[in-house]
Amino acid sequence: MEPLPNGTVHGLLADYNGDSIPKAGMLFVRSDADLGNGTKVHARADETGYYETTIPPGDWNAYFAGTLSGEQTNLLLVGTVKIVSGAWTRLDYFLKSDRLLTGRFTASPADLQQLGVLKGNALELEIEIRKRGNDRLVAHSTIIWANVPARDWDPTKQDALVVNPDAFQIAGLQPDEYDLRIVLPGEVDDPRTGKPKRLALTRTADLTLASAELPTEELRLSQFITATLAQ
Repeated sequence: MEPLPNGTVHGLLADYNGDSIPKAGMLFVRSDADLGNGTKVHARADETGYYETTIPPGDWNAYFAGTLSGEQTNLLLVGTVKIVSGAWTRLDYFLKSDRLLTGRFTASPADLQQLGVLKGNALELEIEIRKRGNDRLVAHSTIIWANVPARDWDPTKQDALVVNPDAFQIAGLQPDEYDLRIVLPGEVDDPRTGKPKRLALTRTADLTLASAELPTEELRLSQFITATLAQ
């Protein structure tokens, strides 16, 4: 059987004051799929904040991606949209708050090497932002850990590297308390169950009264293993 024709999703993206956001992004992921592995459809707004894209019919989770910068992508969950074959579906999104959450997580060169982050390679650290208490995912961010040649790189030392951590910034979070689940690629076997578990740490952020900036923190691979096995 031939697949059904796509539907079209379109809308306007605007900030907390109602001003359009030029070149802002939207990301659509199948609602029954994982964000990291599911089928994705990207859309980019024009200079007026209007976006439009075609998507296969079905239920899709919609994420507001802000203005993308390089490899860093911050995603704010908008909701689920139902796409009907051959039909147009309107999905506007206005940021509901002026709250901003920022942070930076680094890693030591030794841990990066152990994680397989060598010269020319990179590793994505996922950050899931969930409301405290009900564990509902409200936003997602990615930090890129990489080794790159230092500015004063000595060509006689072929392995001269410097750690190049990235930071995350998410706008539009509502005043509330949040849990940040920081997830590394990879798993560790739980000795109690024999089943693999994702390597993850948890941090907290309170945006009840104002925006929040987390202190820069160097994370160790041993922290992820210890915390994961303790869950």
